[in-house]
Amino acid sequence: MIGNKLPVNLNCEICNNIAVYSCKATNKKICRFCCDKYQLSSKPIDECLKCDYLVRDVGYEVKLKKGMIVSHQYKDKYVFDGHPDFLSLKAVELYEKLGVHSINEMYNLAIQYYYANRSQDALELYNKIIKKNIDKADKIQVYEQMGDAFLSLKSINEAKDAYIKSLDYGNVTPKIYRRIGEVYNILEDYGQSIYYHEKALKTYFSYDWVSGDNGFEDDDFLYFTNFYSLAMGYSKLNSHEKVIENANAFFNYYGDFNYIKERYFMKDTVQGDHFMPESIVSMYKLITLNYIEMKDYLQAQNNIKKARTLLNQDTELAKLEGFINGKLDNELIEIEVAKLKQEIVEKDRALMVLIHKSDVGTRNYSISIGEINMGNKYHIENSGNIGNQVFGDNVTY
Repeated sequence: MIGNKLPVNLNCEICNNIAVYSCKATNKKICRFCCDKYQLSSKPIDECLKCDYLVRDVGYEVKLKKGMIVSHQYKDKYVFDGHPDFLSLKAVELYEKLGVHSINEMYNLAIQYYYANRSQDALELYNKIIKKNIDKADKIQVYEQMGDAFLSLKSINEAKDAYIKSLDYGNVTPKIYRRIGEVYNILEDYGQSIYYHEKALKTYFSYDWVSGDNGFEDDDFLYFTNFYSLAMGYSKLNSHEKVIENANAFFNYYGDFNYIKERYFMKDTVQGDHFMPESIVSMYKLITLNYIEMKDYLQAQNNIKKARTLLNQDTELAKLEGFINGKLDNELIEIEVAKLKQEIVEKDRALMVLIHKSDVGTRNYSISIGEINMGNKYHIENSGNIGNQVFGDNVTY
C-alpha cells in the first residue's frame, strides 16, 4: 500500500498533530490537515497520484485558509486541488480507483482523460459509447468531444470528420462551426474555413440565448478567434480589405491599444478575457503586410509601431520596418512580404491546434442517454444525464 495509514500514537512531523499517513511526497509522517495543505500547494503531485489516500469521503471537509479549492466528486468519494490544471489528473485516479461501468461513467472518465492530456484513452471510451444504443442528442456531444480529442492529437482529418458528424446530428452551435473552420484552416482549405468561420459569427450574433427546461445555453467564449482565423484565411486569398476588417475586429474584442499594451505586459491572468499574446503580435504583423501590399505605408507604419511597442526585439518586425522605409527594392519587397505572410500563417495553424485547450466553459445539455442513474452530484442543476462542465461532470469552487 502506498501512503500507509499509521497507528494513532505517532505525531505529525510537520505540525505535531496526530499523524495519519506515511507520506511519500514529503517523506514524513503527516496528519490529514498537512496532507490537505500539501495537495492544495503548488508542489509536485506525482506521489499524490499514486497514494491510496488521494481521495476523500464525501462529508470530509478540507479546510482552506486562503486561495482556491476545486473538487470533483464521483459516487461517495472526491478529489480536490488548489490548481484547476491538476484536478483532472486526480479525477482520473478517482474514476480508475472506483471503476466505471455505465455509459455516463465512461463518458465522464473520457472527459477527464482529455483534460489530463490522455486523449487516446478518451477516444477509446468515446468509441465504446458510440457503439451503444444512444440518442441522437447524445451523439452530438460525443462526436464533438471526439473532435476535440483528435485535434489535441493533431489528427486533423479525423477531427474534421468527428465535428461534421456532430453537425450532421443537429449540432448548430457557434462553437461547432468555429471548430470546423479551424480544422479547414489547418488543412489549408481557406474557402471552407472562411465559410464556417463566417457561419460561426453569424450564428453567434443572431443566437437566441435561452436557458431553462426547453432552452439550450451555449456561449462560445472564444467566438472572437473567428476573426483571427478569417484574417489569416483572407490573407492567403489576398483579400487585403477583408484581412484588415477582421484583424481590427479581433483587436476590438480586447479594446483600444492602450488596454492591449497594458494586458500584454501584465503577468497575472485576467479571468474571462482569454488574452493570447502570441496572436496579438502576429495580427499586427499580418495587418502591416497587407497595408504594405496596398501601398498604404502610413497605416503600415502605425501598425508596426504598435507591434514594436509590444515586442521590440523581433527580426520580422525589423524586416517590416525596412520594407516601409524603402530599404529594399520593390521586387525584393514582394518576395519577402509573401514569405513573411506564409510564415505567419504557418504559425497560425499551430496556434489553432492549441486554442481548443483554452476552449472551456460551463455548458448544460438537455439530452436523454439511456442511463437513469449517473451516480454523480452536480453543484448546478443538469437536465440531462451526460454533463460536460469545465472539468467534467462535477466541479465545485
